[in-house]
Amino acid sequence: MRKSIIFLFFWLVFSQAYAQPLINVGALSEILQPPAALSLATTSNSAMDISSVSAGQHQSNVMPGAGTEQNVSNSPHLSLTTILLFAFIGGIILNIMPCVLPIIFIKVVALKYVTKRKLYGLFYTLGVLAGFLVFALIIVGFKNIGTQIGWGFQMQSPIFILALVFLFALIGFNLFGMFELPTPWKGNIKVDQVEELTYAFLTGILACVVTTPCSGPFMAAALGAVMSLSSLHIIATFLMLGMGFALPFLLAAVIHKTEKMIPKPGAWMVKVRQFLGFPILFTSLWLLWVFGSIVGVNGMTLVLVSLSFLGFTFWIYSSIKQRTIAWFVSVLSMGLVIYPLMTIKFGDEKDEEQLEKYSFSQSKLNQLLDEKRKVFVYATAKWCITCKFNEKVALTPEATTAFMIKENVAVMKADWTNKNGKILKFLQKYERTGIPLYVYYDPSGKATVLPQLLTPSIIIDTIKAQKHQ
Repeated sequence: MRKSIIFLFFWLVFSQAYAQPLINVGALSEILQPPAALSLATTSNSAMDISSVSAGQHQSNVMPGAGTEQNVSNSPHLSLTTILLFAFIGGIILNIMPCVLPIIFIKVVALKYVTKRKLYGLFYTLGVLAGFLVFALIIVGFKNIGTQIGWGFQMQSPIFILALVFLFALIGFNLFGMFELPTPWKGNIKVDQVEELTYAFLTGILACVVTTPCSGPFMAAALGAVMSLSSLHIIATFLMLGMGFALPFLLAAVIHKTEKMIPKPGAWMVKVRQFLGFPILFTSLWLLWVFGSIVGVNGMTLVLVSLSFLGFTFWIYSSIKQRTIAWFVSVLSMGLVIYPLMTIKFGDEKDEEQLEKYSFSQSKLNQLLDEKRKVFVYATAKWCITCKFNEKVALTPEATTAFMIKENVAVMKADWTNKNGKILKFLQKYERTGIPLYVYYDPSGKATVLPQLLTPSIIIDTIKAQKHQ
């Protein structure tokens, strides 16, 4: 019976994949290629791209003199049956993604402690379906107002990516044993059946969220093709994707014989759990890199600082035995976690008049001074902590930049991150061999060296003082 079911499953897969007019061999070979992330710009054309075939493969079906456009337009599209089947298979494949597999493995082993395995698996599945339904409704909502988006739209939001960075970091910290969550199967809290099933439902939603950075074969093809169809088709495809994703865990929970296949938890689980924490932390680092590519290296650095303080918070809490003191110190340290995040600048720069900025050049500096310009030169480097502190506190605040724009001050940055003899000569001119160095030139060319620790008022007062002399 099992062999018959397996044979029927694969027969359906390959019959749907190779049969005409559902999809052709050329399209299947394209689908099996590693898919790129779906984006706002490409989703609307995905269905055509997936179903297109090369002219060489269908040359016999093209009229003499017919162009490539006619060949593509006559190519068969994926049928709804194929889309749903591909979504289902793609959902199953999601379970082996590096960002998902460690979590699923831990959940399956934890089934040993669940009292109502079948109900637990069912409610986990309902949670997964609810999560994918929310994503489907968001896409349908945007589609109905004329905005074409696809799977991956959420990864274009730096705030969402930041949330994922911390989510994966917390999961990684948990797997390494830095903190423990009260769960129904660890015996550290007493729960009734309703609470256990609620936990299962919420776990399903969490598993759905964890899949958001992932894509894979079949899944991208299905989601790309369905975006040109109706709202109900989109919802059905996402639900089928969720069903495929939840199926392995559901089978492990429902089929009684799988309980014997699940290894008994023991000391070995500690090492395995810690090992599984590495791919989770790698995923967090990858998401942090994506976040940095959107908001810049400064924003990425602030998140790293925040994550470091988060790890410090868990360490403090686990090190202090007196729980009241531990909670108090942990709450204080959470302020160090939150503050760097509050200083991150999201979004595009304002389309306002910007500072006149130049990279350091002695010839350019001489030119500006010959033109009787006001010039502010600052020598800095990426490895200079004092420099970066001054730039954050004194140089970039709106009060400073607005005043410089008003006074028509040209700003010149001497970046000494790498070895630069010309910048060294500039430093030696003012009897300095290190950084930071801040020099203001008034229209007469008179140079004023500012202190190494700056505030906005120091910069503004220096410019005003030279103006009235």
